[in-house]
Amino acid sequence: MEMMPGFSVTAVKGVIADTLRLFVGHGRRLSWADLAEATGDKERKLRSYVEEGGPEMPLDVFMRVFTVLPPEAFARVARFMGFSAAPLDVDDQ
Repeated sequence: MEMMPGFSVTAVKGVIADTLRLFVGHGRRLSWADLAEATGDKERKLRSYVEEGGPEMPLDVFMRVFTVLPPEAFARVARFMGFSAAPLDVDDQ
């Protein structure tokens, strides 16, 4: 289903997959095993989202994954979807 030019389920899946490839894997910020441990999802399931023809990532998985990844990862997906927000200063208290 096309919502607007260039914006489709396939396109969003691609942006999510590309973003995961940038931040997760050998030599990246997190390993797949670390991401699986942090989210409680199986590593194989998480890796499936970057495979050609892989499944759509359910919203609950998206929220767990992108909570663990650096803010730049979510910002990348949000920008593609037409959203932007100023960086937040968050106290750890």
